[in-house]
Amino acid sequence: MARGAPAGSLAYLVWQRIGIPFYVESFEPHAEYMRQVGVWSRFDPRYLFQQYWENRQKRHAQALLPVAENYRQQLLREGVSPKRVITVPCSVNLVDFAFDPKERGQTRARLGFAPDALVGVYAGKFGGIYYDDEAFVLFRKTADFFGPSFRLLVLSPQPAAEILLKLAAVGIEPAQVKVVFAPFSEVPRYLSAADFGFGLHRPTPYVSPIKVGEYWANGLPVLLTAGVGDDSAIIEREGGGAVFNLEQPGSVPIALLTLQALLEASDCRANTYQLAVRYRSIERAREAYAALF
Repeated sequence: MARGAPAGSLAYLVWQRIGIPFYVESFEPHAEYMRQVGVWSRFDPRYLFQQYWENRQKRHAQALLPVAENYRQQLLREGVSPKRVITVPCSVNLVDFAFDPKERGQTRARLGFAPDALVGVYAGKFGGIYYDDEAFVLFRKTADFFGPSFRLLVLSPQPAAEILLKLAAVGIEPAQVKVVFAPFSEVPRYLSAADFGFGLHRPTPYVSPIKVGEYWANGLPVLLTAGVGDDSAIIEREGGGAVFNLEQPGSVPIALLTLQALLEASDCRANTYQLAVRYRSIERAREAYAALF
């Protein structure tokens, strides 16, 4: 059992040598992602080898478990048997990431956020498959839209000084933001202190961002890029956030209006949590493995 297409390449090589059947969970077009974000070029040996090995996995793996239904459909179009492909989105522990009203108050007090502040949280890195400079412009537009009560919470392993410098460059005052490097175990308490989450993936159709599942599990609607895995379509169809497209003028203000309307509903947090139950529960993975084995 391999997790991800790079690991699947090694599993394929083992199968080639000794014939042990292999499965690839979280299978994705890794070579194309690395090329699209500029890490590899089309003629980079790493790209060429990874592309070759992914094609071998499609042909010889006992089963492939992509994280997005979008990619399952693409694999079927490429001729992979439907019996060998099961979608398993990235799972989230719904208990660990559940909203905690007590932690909300305590964490806000520790951060210096007022009880009535509107807090947007971003958990993750900047650059690569995520927006970088565009993210900070989006933060500024969000701050302008929601006004003086808006506060930004950034949970990132990147240096806080660099992030604060970029925020200052777009006019976000230090009093409006907190940048924290939080251990994974502490992330749920920070999410409980927030009101919505930022999803800043560049448009990538075959992913299942774990942070979206974590936001939803905590009841946070997500301001998400269009064209991200299955999640953008789920939000457009069922709520749980708002979708924006930086290529379309006026898209961000419309998305912020949608988000504002969601946040004003008393059942916003409970309804959003149900998306995590339907789409990100570990039960989805259990069902897939039961079907395979």
